[in-house]
Amino acid sequence: MSQSKTPAERVEARVRLDATLVGYLALETWTPVMGALLLGGFHAPHGAIEIPVDLLTLDNQSPNISTRRISATRDILAQWIDWHEDAVEVPKAMHPHDFLRWCIDAEIESEWLDPFLDATGSARLSDSVLHIPGDVAKHAVQMAQSVDVILSRLDSVKPDLQMPVDAASPASTARSPMPLPANRAQLSTDEFAATLAVAAQSVRKRYSETGSYFGVRPVKLPNRRLLWPAEGVKRLLDGGLIDE
Repeated sequence: MSQSKTPAERVEARVRLDATLVGYLALETWTPVMGALLLGGFHAPHGAIEIPVDLLTLDNQSPNISTRRISATRDILAQWIDWHEDAVEVPKAMHPHDFLRWCIDAEIESEWLDPFLDATGSARLSDSVLHIPGDVAKHAVQMAQSVDVILSRLDSVKPDLQMPVDAASPASTARSPMPLPANRAQLSTDEFAATLAVAAQSVRKRYSETGSYFGVRPVKLPNRRLLWPAEGVKRLLDGGLIDE
């Protein structure tokens, strides 16, 4: 059985991943296929115009997750094609930042969008922390190693020592719901998530899987932006069961 990574190893892995993302962002252009691959969590051959047979994940994850990521990659590429269906001229390549802006405008469902935005220095309400300056990363590694040493010594002195449970700690990390905006019939995805005290990415993920968020279905505008009914929020907050 493989051992879990130490804090220092996790920081080092994040630094390596961030360097990989920054490297892709430094390219002059991405093709749509490259963008779909990268936002799907795969390495992208430069100038790729079709999805390769052999794929490598950006974070060296198990091949078992490749099926899910390949599906996400194909969905992104299909949305790109659909988005430009009526365009006079479809871009064959674009600056990486332009592809990321399109992902935001199209509300693309990707766990890799925020890490790439972090790497550009344009984080968008993200919980991800991948962009770590070199000196900060080194300090974090040193601190993590020191913590490992301290914990090891504590275990050797008193193995049965347990930290007291702080009853207030769960509340300190819990999200606080945003008040429902008054006189608003519809909410953006971020507003909808905030009123329910959940992450916007969780809402987008469930919508991509079921077409709703626990039965609450949004209106999809021509520009692909989602608007959620405020009445649905009230029903969820009141504990009502909404069939999906």
